[in-house]
Amino acid sequence: MPRYELRDNIKVQFSPEREAEYDARKIADEASFPQRQWERDMSKARQSMSDELEDLWDAIGVANATQSVKDSYNAKKDVRARKP
Repeated sequence: MPRYELRDNIKVQFSPEREAEYDARKIADEASFPQRQWERDMSKARQSMSDELEDLWDAIGVANATQSVKDSYNAKKDVRARKP
């Protein structure tokens, strides 16, 4: 099925070179999806615990921390462990 793009408000069919470029970009985007998903998950985890705070808890341990801190810490460690 041919693809089209607009050039100067005129519908033009993709050239073979443009088709190949589009397909290559689509494959690259699909291949990078796990990394992008992990980055989004890590960004959400950083909202509840910064990297610096995580490092601090790594150093002193979370044994005596509150349950909410333990939960945030463990959730962030779980996300970090899933890095592609």
